Amino acid sequence: LLQHLENEFDALKEEHESLEEACQTPEESKASDRRKHNLRKREIKQGIRRLDKLMCSISSLLSALQLALEEMPDIQEVTLILGASIVRPQHVFQLVFSGGNFGFGNLNKCTERKFSDNIARKVGQLSLAIM
Repeated sequence: LLQHLENEFDALKEEHESLEEACQTPEESKASDRRKHNLRKREIKQGIRRLDKLMCSISSLLSALQLALEEMPDIQEVTLILGASIVRPQHVFQLVFSGGNFGFGNLNKCTERKFSDNIARKVGQLSLAIM
């Protein structure tokens, strides 16, 4: 999922660069075409900023969640409240970890990797629900 977001991010950057190059080449085009071109550039810039912010948020959320689970291995449920205010949240999600006891001290690397992938998948599903 994160790979998909990175690919979409790269595609938007490439499209923005191609629009910038097309804008720099002097052409005799109509004003309406230039306005459409500039509108598309603005939309792409907004998409790039939104995806960049989402990817940074997912990364920091994964790090914080993994750290919390390392510190307190008996966590069974995490509630994420997203929005400008806790009083009026836009989204409320619950991540439920069945099986409990996530102490990393006794885990081998394979199990730790599976656990990290599970967290990434749950947070990825969360980010898709937000979009």
